[in-house]
Amino acid sequence: MRHSLLICIFVLLSFSLLLPAYGKGKIPAPENGVLDLRAWNFPNDGPVPLAGRWKFYWQTHLAPENTGAGIPPSSLIRVPGAWNSLKIREKKIPGQGFATYVLRIRLPAASQNLGFKFLDMATAFRVYVNGKKLFSSGRPGKTGQDTIPGYKPAVIPIPEDELLAQTEILVHVSNFHHWQGGMWEMITIGDINDLNRIREAKLFRNAVLSGSIFVMGIYHLFLYRFRPRDRSPLYFGLFCLMVAIRPLTHGERYLLDLLPDMIPFTSFLRLNYIAFYFCVPLFAHYTLTLFPGQVSKKIVNGITAAGCLAAAATLMLPSRIFTVFMPYLQAGTLIAVGYGAICLIQALKAKKKDAGIFITGFLLFALTILNDVLYTRQIVNTGHIVPLGLFIFILCQAVLLSKRFSRAFAMATQHRRELEKEMIHRRRIESNLAESEFRFRQMADFLPVPLCETDRGLNIVYANRAALEWLGYSEDEMSTGMPLSTLFLTPHPEYFDLSASKLPEHREISLIRKDGNLVWAMVETSKILVKGKIHGLRICFVDLAERKKAEAASLYAAEQTKYALVGQVAGKMAHDFNNILGAIMGNTELSLLECKDRETEENLNIILEQTKRGHLLTQNLVAFARDQDPQPGCFNLNRRIELVISMLQNDLDNIKVVTTFDESLPDMLADEGMIEQSLVNTIQNAVHAMSLTLDPGLKIATRRNQGMIEIVISDNGCGIPEISHGDIYTPSFTLKGSKDIAGVYASGIKGTGYGLANVKKYVDKHSGQISFTSTPNKGTTFIISFPITEAASCPGGAKDAAQDPVGVTGKQILVVEDEAAISTVFQKILTHPPFANSVIVADTGKAAMDRFDATKFDLISLDYMLPGKTNGLDVYHYIRKKNKVIPIVFVSGNMEFIASIQQMLQNDPFLAHLSKPCDNATYATAIENWLTRG
Repeated sequence: MRHSLLICIFVLLSFSLLLPAYGKGKIPAPENGVLDLRAWNFPNDGPVPLAGRWKFYWQTHLAPENTGAGIPPSSLIRVPGAWNSLKIREKKIPGQGFATYVLRIRLPAASQNLGFKFLDMATAFRVYVNGKKLFSSGRPGKTGQDTIPGYKPAVIPIPEDELLAQTEILVHVSNFHHWQGGMWEMITIGDINDLNRIREAKLFRNAVLSGSIFVMGIYHLFLYRFRPRDRSPLYFGLFCLMVAIRPLTHGERYLLDLLPDMIPFTSFLRLNYIAFYFCVPLFAHYTLTLFPGQVSKKIVNGITAAGCLAAAATLMLPSRIFTVFMPYLQAGTLIAVGYGAICLIQALKAKKKDAGIFITGFLLFALTILNDVLYTRQIVNTGHIVPLGLFIFILCQAVLLSKRFSRAFAMATQHRRELEKEMIHRRRIESNLAESEFRFRQMADFLPVPLCETDRGLNIVYANRAALEWLGYSEDEMSTGMPLSTLFLTPHPEYFDLSASKLPEHREISLIRKDGNLVWAMVETSKILVKGKIHGLRICFVDLAERKKAEAASLYAAEQTKYALVGQVAGKMAHDFNNILGAIMGNTELSLLECKDRETEENLNIILEQTKRGHLLTQNLVAFARDQDPQPGCFNLNRRIELVISMLQNDLDNIKVVTTFDESLPDMLADEGMIEQSLVNTIQNAVHAMSLTLDPGLKIATRRNQGMIEIVISDNGCGIPEISHGDIYTPSFTLKGSKDIAGVYASGIKGTGYGLANVKKYVDKHSGQISFTSTPNKGTTFIISFPITEAASCPGGAKDAAQDPVGVTGKQILVVEDEAAISTVFQKILTHPPFANSVIVADTGKAAMDRFDATKFDLISLDYMLPGKTNGLDVYHYIRKKNKVIPIVFVSGNMEFIASIQQMLQNDPFLAHLSKPCDNATYATAIENWLTRG
């Protein structure tokens, strides 16, 4: 009975708010472009909507003074309505274009105090009364560029001198920004005071509706905030916020009065459309949360996807395109509403709680949605009433919520009574449990295995003596609620889930002792059950320290095997890359010989320098990947450090770097790749240590000290804990990533544990020394020392270069090279001044042996890596069987070959080796030296 009364009140309220606001009795309507109001009394009868048939001039903005010139209209058109698909000369006209509407009104004698009430048209219009401009919204034009769209509902008085017996209204309308064009809203004529009252009443109603719906939306969002598990208030609250926008953006468009000239037309239109597109998905999700068994989740997801796609298109596409989707979305909305009604009827039949109240409000709300869609399509002439329907629906939700809260209160009262009974029962259980616990702990203290117990909150409430000694805590610390998570480096909720039917067995977990040291343990857990109820966990630990050491040793051996394999691959890659670098270097040097343009010469020098840099990187790659002996070369240490700083510029971008170099240092005789990699690893460790330092600073210095060259690298970072000083050179040891217990490194920084181990290895291979000092939170200083090179061991240092060749002519030379670009360079060097020799090129091993048999040569230039089954070493042995004294110069950067040729060089006095890539001068000088020997 109460529900029926409530429904009647809602229906009466709905119809009372929808009563027409216009005249009494039969209202005259325009016919053939003429409206006769001579018998109409505006003060008594009220305003008159100019709804009827107007004269229509398509693609014409008729000049106000030409309306009486006898120009025939294109057609008659019904107002309000769209001009889309109106046929003119048997041809439908499109939505975009411009036109003129004309209506002649015959007013009563002595009419005064009249005005027009305008809403909006699609999408810009200008109104003339008796040839004089009265009002405009936007700027109508004849093209999209000339037209400025705009919405501006208003009440405009008609000047007294224009209130003639024959009053003519001329309206220019332009639409280039919407799929639907024309006078889709009616113009109303009436007493100016009546029109203002009508407008103000509608503005007031829309403001009240919008504010009420908005408040209800916020209210439901707060309900969700306090009960996040129930998502129905979230969806309904967001739905209310979306619908609260519609009273402000439809009809009188109150939002434009609140924010005049502040919202562009397209933005206003997008806001209007997107609010509609989000309403249906949000309401569908709300219905799904209330009646999950009756509403299909797939259909709701489909509705959501359609709404999101339409909203995305509205944001990205121009208005003349995205407005085309609205009719289809409106049709889809009606289908969705119909589907929702069917689901709710099924819920009502299934006797779901509160389904009756919900469906009452929903059906009334659905009727208003149907009205709005039909009104937008100009099928009915009622106005936008969805906000009113939602308001009625919200009132139904208030009744529904009050019933739910009432049930919840009754349920809470019942639970309180049950809880009181449970407390009495629990006290009895606790008394028995205390006695059994005392006996258990007496036995557990004698066990040699660490053991502890937790409560339901996973707080430690007991630990036996073995656990206290192993973990380093006191009995007070481990029996007064210390969180179990304190012992673990990373959380493992899945291992200690009391709600799980079965806990995992034999888990290996890293633990943290009180002194900060890490230890691996096998963890076994079981639930503590008292009369079938879980009271906590019982945990047993087994120390795995010795086993982990054995695993680490095995892993290190596997890593070394992997690096050996990487070294083999790197050696093969180095050969191909060195060939590429050799071709670039050779052709660059040849170009430099003929270059006369200074800018081009500078560019070629840059290319040459970077080619040499690429060669060094290739050497570094192989040196890093393979545990090989140093390949010493002379270089300037200070310049090498500058190069490393340049390489790490991105990492050092926000760090203040200060360098202090001793420029009197002699050149070093060492493996450049190993030294460079040592510098890179040490500096990167310093950068990582300063990742959370507010003002990071790095100092790098070189100096002499007691017959040694020292490199000093200092940072002001987090430092190294004293307990870890003896482990930093141990392979796989790291304090970063998951081992960062103190949280002194930025998130994302990880370590392999091999950086400083490799630095120590490289320093030892050069008979050097490495040491460090460190203070937590203040910084670390590393000192790397190398013996000073004797002058005789490094003549001229890194500054030595190949001497310019004098030139040898008239010799026969065989160049064996599979890279055409390199063989072309060698051929040019040996055949052009200062040389003038005859050069024959072979690109395979077999071709080289055939050429050797056919021609007598003075020298062989030979590459090791050749295509096919015959390599350079096979060619060498073939030649040596026939000629023991012909000079053979191997030109190869293959690392395996370089390691094996050393013994050959000692046994063959007519054998030489040049490492690829080599510069042209070095190659020419080497060839000249062999050709000029006696």
